Amino acid sequence: MRDDGGALSSPGGLSDPEDDGLRQEILHLRTALESRDVIGQAKGVVRMLTGCGTSAAFEVLAAISQDSNRKLRDIAALIADSAAARTPLPAEVSSSWKSHTAAATAAAAGGGESLPGC
Repeated sequence: MRDDGGALSSPGGLSDPEDDGLRQEILHLRTALESRDVIGQAKGVVRMLTGCGTSAAFEVLAAISQDSNRKLRDIAALIADSAAARTPLPAEVSSSWKSHTAAATAAAAGGGESLPGC
């Protein structure tokens, strides 16, 4: 049943625990889809700049995430925004970015530490 605002509601306007669970699941799925899109964009930026493959690009993002103690989706958003010339990378992310993309570029070129997908 829908209320006047178009939202789902239980008969009589009472909140059913199952409805609450479904709302939480929908919110979680929407967040996951948004995260997936921005991570894909950031992987594309890494691949374009380093010449490495998809799995290596993801490893670069994961390494930067660990170095900066930030969520991977947040790192991906920073990188995607920076590539679109909207915002500069924060200093702690920028130094990690330089280090990890340099390693990925070297691996893709056949030198340096090997990354899967390069």
